[in-house]
Amino acid sequence: MRLKHGLMAAIVILGLGAPAALESFRFAAYAQAPAESRTQTVNDLATKLEAHYYDPAVGKKYAAMLRANAAAGNYDSIIDNKAFAKQVTDDIQAVAFDGHLKLVAKAKAAPTGGQAAAEPDGIPKAIEAAERLTKDIAYIRLGRFFGEPENVAAIRKFLIDNQDAKTLIFDVRTHIGGGLDEMNAMFPLLFDKETILVGMDTRAGVGSPLEDGPRLRRVAAPANVVRREHFVVPAAGPRPLAKAKVFVLASGRTGSAGEHFVLSLKRTHRATVIGETTYGAGNFGDNEQIAGGFSAFIPVGRTFDPDTNKGWDYVGIAPNVAVPAAEALIEALVRSGVPKAEAQALSAKYGPSADEVSSLRKAPASVPGI
Repeated sequence: MRLKHGLMAAIVILGLGAPAALESFRFAAYAQAPAESRTQTVNDLATKLEAHYYDPAVGKKYAAMLRANAAAGNYDSIIDNKAFAKQVTDDIQAVAFDGHLKLVAKAKAAPTGGQAAAEPDGIPKAIEAAERLTKDIAYIRLGRFFGEPENVAAIRKFLIDNQDAKTLIFDVRTHIGGGLDEMNAMFPLLFDKETILVGMDTRAGVGSPLEDGPRLRRVAAPANVVRREHFVVPAAGPRPLAKAKVFVLASGRTGSAGEHFVLSLKRTHRATVIGETTYGAGNFGDNEQIAGGFSAFIPVGRTFDPDTNKGWDYVGIAPNVAVPAAEALIEALVRSGVPKAEAQALSAKYGPSADEVSSLRKAPASVPGI
């Protein structure tokens, strides 16, 4: 599969919070608008949700609420665009939670300088750490899947360079999402037979960020749905990592494409997931322009476990081994035969801090993940 052209398209297909983070990086000084423009904005958003949201019934509920609020003048007094966008988003989420759906206020462009920051604020690096922790254990911490060719190549190179490892640890505790390119580069090295990973449904008749390709194929689906399978075909030649033990570390911050990665390895029994239940953002889509100087990420599809037909939006994906997220690497290392004191030292040196993996999950702990 190939995403739409450009970095933003790669981010928004499955991305958790990435579009807003980049908006904050590129722009400053949010604009303000007069109250009379609010009805136009809300009605445009309502129309697009009704026409494009992956679940038509929920889309109609969103639209009805927004139109009723606009008619009652509930948004007229909110002058600041950023505050208005937050209120509209909160109202939408109160009707039905969606881990991606949000209204975003565009902003006035800030002057550009001669030097670009290494990473936008709030955007983790694609590869946050990559180390051979012991003779037998390789570890890689991944923060995003934005489809940048250099990062896709670097991730695959790490696996090839460490193909003699007996244990492979993927740390996605800080992963914010993205697309499928990185997964499609990694999975052929990890599986020894063709395997269905997850299902992906798109509302029929709407534009989709998905394209049929070598790792996405259409299959039979209910009416008004276009269904695809994301699957893996093993790489040609020797694949030593297909026999390696694999651990995946997850937290309540792991979102979107990071969750797609987690579920793909969990449901195929290719990995043991250690840590906490993931964030719960399982619906994919794209940004749409909204009248009045706004944009909205509108999900047009859902990703799900083909064994159960259940998605993970709101509920998240539960680990196989539940431990506090900050201790997940320690647990994986101890299970791999590393003494606990050494495991603690390696976790402190290469893993994220406790603050970096503190949960952002909306669902209460009593709600089990899939």
